[in-house]
Amino acid sequence: MDKIKLGFFKKIKIAIFNLEKYSQFALEKTSESLKYLIKLTLLFSLIISLAITYKTAEFMNDSKQRFENEVPDFQIADNTLTTSSTEPTILENSELIDYSIIIDSSEDITDEQIEEYRKKIELYNFGAVFLKNEIIIKNSMNANNNLETYSYDDALKLLNDEDNSINKQDLVNRMNELEPSVLYISLYLTFLIYMFTSYFIATLFETLLLFIMGYFTCKLVNLKLKNNQVYNVAIYALTLPILLNAIYIPVRMIANFNIEYFQVMYTAISVIYLVTSILMMKTEMTKQQEEVQKIEEVQKQIHEEAEVETKEEDKEETKKEDKEKKENKKLGDKGESPEPTN
Repeated sequence: MDKIKLGFFKKIKIAIFNLEKYSQFALEKTSESLKYLIKLTLLFSLIISLAITYKTAEFMNDSKQRFENEVPDFQIADNTLTTSSTEPTILENSELIDYSIIIDSSEDITDEQIEEYRKKIELYNFGAVFLKNEIIIKNSMNANNNLETYSYDDALKLLNDEDNSINKQDLVNRMNELEPSVLYISLYLTFLIYMFTSYFIATLFETLLLFIMGYFTCKLVNLKLKNNQVYNVAIYALTLPILLNAIYIPVRMIANFNIEYFQVMYTAISVIYLVTSILMMKTEMTKQQEEVQKIEEVQKQIHEEAEVETKEEDKEETKKEDKEKKENKKLGDKGESPEPTN
């Protein structure tokens, strides 16, 4: 098995369609296989980040329209929220991003009503309750996943508001001042860095699990591969699952298309590729050993035949020499000089 220098996309094609050539990957340096994994993860992150950015842009446009049309006029000043509506305002969305926002600035709100609001936003990935003197936030991205309470002064500091007050029209003006292209590029780069880092770490963990499975598979079929060679094969066995994931996630996000057991299929494909490639390498090695044995048997037979021919030639030569000696002896007895022999 000779080492062959392959390009990135050529490796992808072989890793998906040519399991019998996985022996080429096994002979690579592990550093080369890790470079391939980095490139594959980067390709995945580029696609996924684009889909997330598109979905986020759609969510922001939808939220902006709902904010302008459905949120009543309000003003925040002296750490207090006042609105033009006497009834609570509820904004919910489960299609783009799962969230619930409740605005209730009434002064006579009860503790029971606040607790009901808290339980309601806990059902969503993101939720916020804007009360008269505080904001209750639920964010599933937080490690503890608990509700957190903030003052309006804290919110105004995040907005860099120097007047310590803001109203609905001010926020609308700020949203209109944002440059969409700059905003979306910033979002895309942020998502790209986050996705690449988190997914690469998760994929490394998966390669270790596949390596352990590949190691015991090699022991089971009595295939002598070095540990780094088994690890190389484990890396390339993840090619098709990663690319399928790069297709499935955007489709699920944009078209709301869900495959119930996709993660099970993701793992099963990588295991099938790993085990199948190892078995094919074992078959290939067995064939090579059989061919070597046939060649050795042929060489042994040729050697034996050569030895037989050599012995026969030696016998003929010995007979010839004996005959010449006898003839020379007869001539010597008669007093004649024997002819010189070559």
